[in-house]
Amino acid sequence: MQATPGSTQDLSPDMPSGRRGKLSVALLLLVVALGFRLVGINHGLPHFGEPDAYVVDQADSMIEGGITDRYRAGWKYPHLVGTVLALVPPEPVERLGPGASLEAHKEIATRLRKRGRVVVAVISSFAAPAVYLIAARFLAGRFAFLAGLLLATSLLHICFSVQARPHGPVSAMTALAILCAIRWRERPSLPRAIVLGFSVAASVSTLHSGAAALAPAAAALFGLMRSTAPRAKVLLGTLLALVIVSASTGWFYIRAEDGFGQDPTRSAGAIAKRTGGLGDAKLDQVAKTGRSSEEVNKDRMVIAFSGHVVPLSHFNGYGFVVAAETLASYDPIILFFCGLALLGLVAMARRRRSLAGEGSRSAASAAWITAAYGVPTLLVYGIYQRSTDRFYLALIPVTCILAAYGMSWLASRRLPRAVTGSILTAAVGTMVLAAALAGSLRVQPDTYMIAADTVLELGEDGDPLIYLAEVSGIPLMARAEMIQQDAIWSRGPWDTYQWHILHPEKRLLVGESRSASREDAAPPGEAAARLGQRLMPAQLATRVKLFHAEDKAAVALEALAEADPDVVLISTSPALRKGLIGPTAIRDAWMAAVRADGRWELDRTIKNSSSERRYPLGYKLGFRDVFANDARGPEIEVWTRRED
Repeated sequence: MQATPGSTQDLSPDMPSGRRGKLSVALLLLVVALGFRLVGINHGLPHFGEPDAYVVDQADSMIEGGITDRYRAGWKYPHLVGTVLALVPPEPVERLGPGASLEAHKEIATRLRKRGRVVVAVISSFAAPAVYLIAARFLAGRFAFLAGLLLATSLLHICFSVQARPHGPVSAMTALAILCAIRWRERPSLPRAIVLGFSVAASVSTLHSGAAALAPAAAALFGLMRSTAPRAKVLLGTLLALVIVSASTGWFYIRAEDGFGQDPTRSAGAIAKRTGGLGDAKLDQVAKTGRSSEEVNKDRMVIAFSGHVVPLSHFNGYGFVVAAETLASYDPIILFFCGLALLGLVAMARRRRSLAGEGSRSAASAAWITAAYGVPTLLVYGIYQRSTDRFYLALIPVTCILAAYGMSWLASRRLPRAVTGSILTAAVGTMVLAAALAGSLRVQPDTYMIAADTVLELGEDGDPLIYLAEVSGIPLMARAEMIQQDAIWSRGPWDTYQWHILHPEKRLLVGESRSASREDAAPPGEAAARLGQRLMPAQLATRVKLFHAEDKAAVALEALAEADPDVVLISTSPALRKGLIGPTAIRDAWMAAVRADGRWELDRTIKNSSSERRYPLGYKLGFRDVFANDARGPEIEVWTRRED
């Protein structure tokens, strides 16, 4: 058999061969990937959880109403991951009794969210061995291993594999679907067709982008129809696979007429209470949707599906820029070797190199099936203007395979072996180090946690009112009178939990079943009265007014005068970008207000980096972030009122 140009099969005689050897390597990669993801899995909880954690809402609905409840899983995502989370035997969530500690309340508040992250991390980790087994079809052993290791240590993949969202799992599901399509093409049989059907169904039922898994299945079918495989067996296997995919899609997607599983009164009321009304229709539109009515109305041509509305005007090709920026931000080493891979592919095409022999044809077939997934998925991602970093999770398995090919192509050049070995070792070592540093940052207390300790310290000799200016929340329990009904459906689990324990008759706690006993529960508000602090967050209405005001500092001064706090916490880190409600301008207004008012003095600064004004680290950890920052969260200034 002739080796693939650039595969350097002769350079990797030491890698395990045979089925048992490959399974051992796959298991090793699974353990490595899972280890990098489980470290610090509870980061940011309960006060600063990732947004759009709808798999938790899905599981919560199923725990409350039953697995077969047709309204169990709206929230825009298909609900396979939510179903898995609901089926994993959960620890019972019950109302805490009188005298429970703050830490006990925080644990109950985040129990299901943390379990959701663990389920996502476990599912997502299977992408690493799947990538290795795919790459082993057409790359040398060590480079196939490197493909899996790149996936296991990818900061982009790690970042979204530790969130209760389906973007990490869809990368694993689609990778497994590609592998199953390759295996079906290699040796068609009804069992392999059925397994392929379930893998594609799992991809589609995890996230909408999982529908791309149909492409490698179609490529495998096309190859089989041109081969000598029994036509009847191939067609029957295809039919079985299609039945499985269709049935799964019907089960894990909610019909539009069912309101996508959402209670319309609950959802509408949540939006109204969270955003408030300013008495101005245009401002209310911006506050509620982030877009003005003019912007909404100009997009008449739209695609509506599964609770999403996508204007056709957004398909302008800007997604290719986003793809490059995403890889450059999270995984620049992978991006570099992808560039080398493209050079290698161009060189191969110019020389009209090809594979020879039966084994080489099998390798080429596997490569084409993989490309059948990667190329159209990249095209769809690229043409869509509003593609984001998390959307790229569906592409990261193929990207890592491409980067591994780039490594093999570099190793095949006429360079001293010591040089190429040093380059590859340094690259992989840096990836491993970055992944380890990301885990370290997740374990360390974030600046919100440090701010909470500061508030407790400042409140030892009094009962200060703490005003939170551009600080999303800190892990302390607020007094009952400070928890307004407006904040009931915030994105954070902590605010939601506090509202629930004050209004036990309204709705169950997240993860609490109807069979849970409340006989020994504490009276409503007991914990807030005993453990609470006087915390006053700046309302969204105030932020919108600040954004539209010409003299923003004056509006901020007016808001502080009206609240009359004893302590002000201000997030002073530069915003990464200006949003529609202007985070940078609003931050500057608060900073100008406290500096202009002689009543305030700076007590301390809670830094997230040794650098000056390092931008805040939220739930995303990029390549530069893990090397430059010491803590997650923004820099926070603590201002106290001067004594008269």
